[in-house]
Parts: sequence; C-alpha cells; structure tokens
Amino acid sequence: MSSIIISPWDDGLFTETAKLLRQSMPGYPFPDFLFREKLTGDPDFHPGLVFTSFEEDILTGFIMGVVRKRDSGPAGYVKLIGVRPGYERRGIGSRLLAEQENEMKRRGLRSLRLFESYPNYFMPGVDPAFAGAVSFFESAGYKKFNETSNLEVFLPAGGFAVEDDIQRLSLKGISIRKAQPGDRSKIMYWLAVNFPEWKGEVAEAFRNDPITLFIALHNDTVIGFAGYEANNRGTGWFGPMGTDIAFRGLSIGRVLLRLCLNSLQKDGFTKAVIPWVGPVKFYEQSAGARIDKHFWRYEKILN
Repeated sequence: MSSIIISPWDDGLFTETAKLLRQSMPGYPFPDFLFREKLTGDPDFHPGLVFTSFEEDILTGFIMGVVRKRDSGPAGYVKLIGVRPGYERRGIGSRLLAEQENEMKRRGLRSLRLFESYPNYFMPGVDPAFAGAVSFFESAGYKKFNETSNLEVFLPAGGFAVEDDIQRLSLKGISIRKAQPGDRSKIMYWLAVNFPEWKGEVAEAFRNDPITLFIALHNDTVIGFAGYEANNRGTGWFGPMGTDIAFRGLSIGRVLLRLCLNSLQKDGFTKAVIPWVGPVKFYEQSAGARIDKHFWRYEKILN
C-alpha cells in the first residue's frame, strides 16, 4: 500500500476536488459553483483548515474545517470531507480527520461538530443512508446528540395562494413585501435581538441581486422575515425564517413561506429545499412539504 501524503489546500486542485466530492456523495448534486460557495465563498474560509491527501500523485481525499464566532465562543466544524471511490478503508479519511482535529486543538477549540456550520453549510448533519460515514465518525469518537431533516416542496406552476392572507393581514395593520436595500439596518438590528443565529444568512440574502428576502411589518416595525437562495445558491434553498413571538398565530409565516416559494418557482425551480426543519407539520400544511433526507447531528469533545 502506498503512503498517504497530507497536503495543504491548493486552489489549482479545485475542479478535481469538486469531482471527487461529487463522487463521494451520490444523491447530492454538488456542481463546481456550489463547491466554490462552500470553499472560498465562506466568510470564515481559512486555508489552514483545508487539507488534501495523495497517494502516488493521485488526489485521494479532501477535508475542510471552519471556525465560527458564536455567542458562547468560537465553534469548530468539519464542513466537508470526501474520499475518492475505490480508496475507502485505507486510512485516508482517518488521517484527514486527525489532521483537522489536531489543527482545531492547536487553535484552542474544545469540540468539533459535523457539517452544520451555519450560515454557510452544505448539509445539517450526517445522512444515515451513508452507513459507512456513520460508522466512520462514531469509531472516531463522535457522539450523536440530535436529529433533523430536510424537506422538499414541489412548486406548482401557478404558485401558492397568498392574496387573501395578505389582504386579511393588512386589515390588522400588517404589511408584507420584498426587502429593499434601505431595510438592511433595521432588519439586522431586529435579528440581533430576536434571531441572532440567522444574521449571516440574511446578510447573504441582501447580497443577492435582486434581494431574496421578504419581510413583515407592523407600524413600520419588523415582525417577521423569510429568505431564500441565501445558502447553497442555485439549489432552490429556502430559509431562514422567523416571526416575532407576539405576532404568531396570524399565518404570517405561511405567507412569507409561500412568497419565497413562489419567487423560486418564477426563477425556474420546480422544487424547493427546506433545510434543518423542526416544525414539519407547519411546512406540510402550508406548502405540502415532505421529508426528503434525514440527518444525525454529531459532536466530539477534543482531548
């Protein structure tokens, strides 16, 4: 067996690495433009947390880590990992993962989670359909602590009905519209108070042209929002979304959701992805969403 050589990231390997990742994740479309978004398009991208592996000049594996600034302190994530098909069970993944863990520990990180590196992430956990991945991470000391799902919605050609709800809400002094550049500061302030975890993705929605965010207002005060194409652009990605607790129960979330889905349909998508879902019932009743993929969430305490 040839020796495994671990090397730092070289962007000249971009196209070959994107192909390797596609091959290692069957069932998950991963075009080059999406890899670019996940890689150097990440605001926290650091080349010192990206490694490749080689055997006899053949690219055999890839791993990317990222460190996020959270309210509780820095948080480390394995964001992407893949091994070239035909080279599994040769210790490549273990070498790459050990390299990543050691670098995280060198940077002072005390724990590491898998894949859920919001606001820029590809999937919110490990897909248990990949039994080999589950076995690999559990053998490496990662502990499952939760589960979540991605939903999918098939987008009707005529869109979802919203006008009656918009009219009903207007009688209560609530307006819903597409966000404008001048709304950014008040929305980001409101998010900092109510949904700080979604500031990153909403900021990305504001960077899109046109802006991919709808907002709900009461007396010109933000009370809700929903975005789309703010992460995994080009895949029909919905979210994030949130409504002020004082205004829940008025179907504001349903209207915001449907407006986003209608926009995705107009942009040419035939289905949408609703990721990392808690209230499955809400999305099923509001848009006929169904569970598409399930994920197990893992964490490891670094010794």
